[in-house]
Amino acid sequence: MFRLKPEVESWFSNIFPKGALKSKWDLYYLCLMVGLGGGRSEPVTGERTDMVDYFIEDYKKSQKLIISLFMCAELGKFGIQFSDRLMAKEILDKYLNPTNPSFLTNNAFQRMNEYSYGGFLLLAENLGKPNDQATFLMQYEDLLNRLANENATWA
Repeated sequence: MFRLKPEVESWFSNIFPKGALKSKWDLYYLCLMVGLGGGRSEPVTGERTDMVDYFIEDYKKSQKLIISLFMCAELGKFGIQFSDRLMAKEILDKYLNPTNPSFLTNNAFQRMNEYSYGGFLLLAENLGKPNDQATFLMQYEDLLNRLANENATWA
């Protein structure tokens, strides 16, 4: 299940739901990309909001890309190269379930939620609470590009 902590929604409250940010999945995605790009994951404990256990229609076309970025982050975290087929398969088997519509295992949901929350913390630390969506999205892009360029897995 994809999950958000209430503090995430609160932090985005001045710009959500407005304009380009229409669903909780939009918030989740923004945080997830920063978490993956920055290589930061944090445990998701305490109060949290259950969203869905599938990729909503707006993200269905990007599902495989999102999962691939997540898998790259996990392989990179453990220093596993794709050429190391045995170790890569072990990670893939841990996180991928071809019979689930999301293609994810419960372990994958948990880890993706941790990356999303880690991304939220990076956003809060680097940008402060947003007040204007256009300004936030420009700052977001700059931060994501910087984190991705500094991340050995993504660079």
